[in-house]
Parts: sequence; structure tokens; C-alpha cells
Amino acid sequence: MLALGGGYDYLIQIITRDIVSYQTFMETVLEQRVGVSRYFSYIVTKSVKNTPPPFDSLLPN
Repeated sequence: MLALGGGYDYLIQIITRDIVSYQTFMETVLEQRVGVSRYFSYIVTKSVKNTPPPFDSLLPN
């Protein structure tokens, strides 16, 4: 889990077998009342890049 600045407080990456497993997980989290009042989901449909960005060329010398 990562703490963020801006519009969201935290980011958590969840990997499940399928969307049904994800929904079951989220319902369980919400039922346990661990302090999650709302959440936003972003589903990855495919990987577009598997290598890190070229930081050496992006950063000033």
C-alpha cells in the first residue's frame, strides 16, 4: 500500500484470478469495516510496457 498526495489517500494493488474474485475480496473488506468508506477500481486490461523508463535521459545532468 502506498500513501499518496493529491485526490486519493492510498493505492493498493490487488491481483486476483478474475473479476468475481476481486469483487468478493472487496465485499469482504467493506464488510469488515476496516475504515474503507469508498473505493475506486482501475482494471488492467493489458501490459503496454515491461521495462522501466529511461531515467538517465529524463533527469537533468
